[in-house]
Amino acid sequence: MYNFSSLSEDEYRKICSVIPHKIIVGYFQRNPKEFSKIRPGFRSTAVQNKDAIRLLVNYRERGFISSFVERIVGDWLKDIQSVIQDYQNNGESEITSYIHTLYQSFFSDNVSAYFKLINKDYSEDQLEVIANLVTLLKNIDDTQHELETSSRELKEELSACERKAEKSEKKLEKANKKLAELTLKQSEIESLQKEYQKLLNDYEQLTKDHETVVLQVDELKKQIVSLNEAIATLQKEKEQLEISIRAKIEEEKEFEALCMKSSLPIAPVDIDEFNCGKIDLTNNTTFPYDRISEFKELTIKPSYIWACINFSPLLLSSGEKIRKKIASIIDRD
Repeated sequence: MYNFSSLSEDEYRKICSVIPHKIIVGYFQRNPKEFSKIRPGFRSTAVQNKDAIRLLVNYRERGFISSFVERIVGDWLKDIQSVIQDYQNNGESEITSYIHTLYQSFFSDNVSAYFKLINKDYSEDQLEVIANLVTLLKNIDDTQHELETSSRELKEELSACERKAEKSEKKLEKANKKLAELTLKQSEIESLQKEYQKLLNDYEQLTKDHETVVLQVDELKKQIVSLNEAIATLQKEKEQLEISIRAKIEEEKEFEALCMKSSLPIAPVDIDEFNCGKIDLTNNTTFPYDRISEFKELTIKPSYIWACINFSPLLLSSGEKIRKKIASIIDRD
């Protein structure tokens, strides 16, 4: 039987402080009536860790609390004794077995309470040595545990960094590939820019040439308009000239017709006779004497004669007599 009554309040508090809070709260939940006696008006699930330890210490004399603590600690002591027995079976001394076992137990910071509970009598010096060695091993174990935890965390971090590095390397490869593509595209862009500039210069030159051609076209259009106006004017003058020529031809035809009606020929033998100096009109009874003065006044200018010869087919078919008369008139003029 374990001697819990020999434990001081501090030793008992240390034992209660290492009991997991979850186990304490679970015990209170399974015994709500007993819990309500030591903590009336509170729910067992609302008990914090400090409050739970305080309740265990303050009500250690109550069977509801003492039975719980003694049962929990009794299980610990059985486990510890089993481990110690294994060490001793492997040839370890009793004290060495205690030291190797206790530093890993719930009594690592409460060695004196352990020996009181199992009724093991050691001197204070022995207890102090054992406690110091247990504390040292515990510190070493804690340090080792921390180092292992740190090492594990570092390994995990290293693995994460390696994965990141691998991803970064892949990203770097993609980036380099993308950079190469962009560099190629940059070269293409520069080439296209040069081609664009050349096309722009060509376009500007073509624009200038177009403007010059447009000006030339406008000028040619103006010249065409002027030529059309000149042609129209010449056409009008031609029409007027043809009208004048036709009028003169009609006069000549009328004169010739009058000459044809006379019984005596009025055609001159020579140029002097044509000038009316030797034409005998007295025996020509059919000659229109009343119009002789009109025909004597008939004059045809050489310019009209030239136009008639070149443009009037009517005059060209009037006969040899008209041609001689026209020739004589040209010589006279």
